[in-house]
Formats: sequence, C-alpha cells, structure tokens
Amino acid sequence: MLKVEWNKSPLSKKNQEKILSEVSRGLRLKKDKPVSVAFVTPGVIKQLNKSYRGKDKVTDVLSFPFIDEETFGEVLVCLSQAKKQAREYQHSLEEEITILLVHGLIHLFGYDHLKEIEAKKMFLLQQKILKNLKINWQRPDAG
Repeated sequence: MLKVEWNKSPLSKKNQEKILSEVSRGLRLKKDKPVSVAFVTPGVIKQLNKSYRGKDKVTDVLSFPFIDEETFGEVLVCLSQAKKQAREYQHSLEEEITILLVHGLIHLFGYDHLKEIEAKKMFLLQQKILKNLKINWQRPDAG
C-alpha cells in the first residue's frame, strides 16, 4: 500500500485514501511504499523540468523515484497548471489532480510513455485505475 506524506494537498482525506487504495491495487503492491506528494508553484516545476528533463517550460506533474529506505519517491504537482487544465478539459480541479496523481504515482513504479509500447501499458493501467475512481479518462498522445 502506498503511504503518502502530503504537502499542502487540496484533496480531502477521503479522496486521498481512495486514490492511494486504487493505485496500490492497480500496481498490485504487496508491501508499504512511502511516497511524498507536494503541490508546487509554476516556477519550481519549470526549474525542475528544465534541470531533469531538459524542457524549459511549466509542466503539470513530475515524478522522482528514489532508491531510499525512507521514501520510495516523490510526486510534484503544479497546482496552477492543474487549475488551467481542469478549465480546459471542463472538469473539476479535484478530478484533474486525481488524474495527475495517478499518472505521477504510476511513473514511480517504472511505467513510462516515451515509446509506444510502454505508453500502451502505462495508459491502460492509468485508465483502469481512473475508471475505478469513477473518472472517465482517455489516453492522450504518447510522448
């Protein structure tokens, strides 16, 4: 089961628990995995995106897996970008944050979408988890 330390989460405790439960189930986790989730500013996520991915732009979510006994990894969500995307996709902020968190958490476990074969597996799992969370989500273009 994922055990998350939340930093400034706009999600209710109930929704946090649902997300963690469904992602843990989807990933078939057998033991506890401590993860940190933080909501950050556009400036912070842009700087990290440039440093770690070579992309000088604001992004919605970044994941950093750790090889560490205390924390398995960290997911960073840009709250203002999530707000923009919620408006753009015409759904609630909570729904957008859930989509981003599921996506970021899956990345921590080695899933990626840079190659089409990887993208199919990752997005199929993401869609299944989101469906269990009652979110109708369609796969974006790979990349």
